[in-house]
This record gives sequence, structure tokens and C-alpha cells, in this order.
Amino acid sequence: MRVLGIDTSTKAGSVALIQSVGADICVCPDLCVCPTPCVCIILAEYTHEHSRDSISDSWLISAIDRLLQDENKIDGIAVVIGPGGFTGVRVGVSTAKGLGYALGVQIAGVISLDALAANIPDGFVCPIMDAMRGEVYAAFYEDGKRISEYMLIKPEDLAQRITLPVTFLGDGVRLWEEFFIKRLPGMVSFAPEHNSYIKAATVASMGMKMLLEGKGKQPGEIVPLYLRVSNAEERCK
Repeated sequence: MRVLGIDTSTKAGSVALIQSVGADICVCPDLCVCPTPCVCIILAEYTHEHSRDSISDSWLISAIDRLLQDENKIDGIAVVIGPGGFTGVRVGVSTAKGLGYALGVQIAGVISLDALAANIPDGFVCPIMDAMRGEVYAAFYEDGKRISEYMLIKPEDLAQRITLPVTFLGDGVRLWEEFFIKRLPGMVSFAPEHNSYIKAATVASMGMKMLLEGKGKQPGEIVPLYLRVSNAEERCK
């Protein structure tokens, strides 16, 4: 099985192509649903730094073209549907839907916070993403399983919910690291920077598992998860 992964929800956009090897129903070792051992390989992965609201579909389409020029058959698409930057999420979802229609494949919608948390599969983890306006997107995970709702929350309110030692990760760490150190002395640690970015290969692996479990959707059924209205919508109120 071959799956294309797409993430444009943050400043570090990425795309990846992964393939299962050794079994017809195979994801990666950490997410394996096969009765026998199997392997998933990353065929290619590209990343691109951009400002929060300037991600363009031209970069994304160019990167996907490079990924698929030698491997033009895919069995499904996994795309981050949010929460994250409004423009980025919209570009990623729209591109995935267009490809899904063109190639006749299903799409798995992956939540950005879930993809971040997958970078640290053990312990009590809280990915935090900059939501601007003094807020973050966040959720709590215990040994890789989500144990809270997806939140749009002020850091001070998030801190009040934390009663156990926690590991933070995500682009919100840069903005709020000092705050949490002072607010929760001795209770916080921070993931290495390379684990604070969503990896498109992880998105693809998570999406592959969803597709194998029958949780894929037709392109027209995929919708973004924003958690808040956009600035433009706020101004129209």
C-alpha cells in the first residue's frame, strides 16, 4: 500500500510518500495492524518553511509532482485537516481533495495535534500550537492515546489543568516555554526541537492505518477542523 501524506497546517509544511513492504496490509512498526511483522518505508519527503499565512498551493503541487514523478500510483491520501493556520489548512485540504477526485482514492483526515503527539509516544504529553491572539491549540495524551478534547485555550487556563509532570512540544513552545517553566516549576519538560514539527511521513502512517480500518472518506466528505472562526469572519460579525 502506498500513501501520500500532506501537512500545511504550520509554518513548516511537508509532504511524504510512504509504502508498506512485506505485507498487503501494513503500516509502520508502531502502528502495525498485521498479524505478522512488517515494514513501512519512506520513499521521499520534502519540507518547506513559510510564513504562517503565505503558504501557496504552487509549492505544494510542485513537491507532490516531484514525489509522484517516479511513483505515480498511490492507494490513498492522508492530510492534516487542522487545527492550524487557516490559509495553510485550507490549501492542504483543497489540494488533497483535488488529488483524491483526480486519482479516485480515499482520503484520511489527520488531526494536527494527534500527529504532533505521535512524535513522543510515551508518557504524559501536551502538544501546543500557536493559535495567535494569546491562545494555543492543545490536547493531552497518555502513552500515545488522547485523553482530552481538542482545545483552543489560553496558556494560563491550560496550566491550571496540569497536575502531573508533562512534556510539551509544538511550535507554541517557543512562545510559551518560559511561562510554563515559571507557572509549573519542576513539572515541565520540552521535547527536542525536531520533535516539535509535524512530519508528513507520520501523517501518512496514521492515515494508512485509518484507511486500512475503513475510516477513509471520499474527497467531498473531508472538511477542515478550525476550532475558531477566521479573522475575516470575526470582522463580519
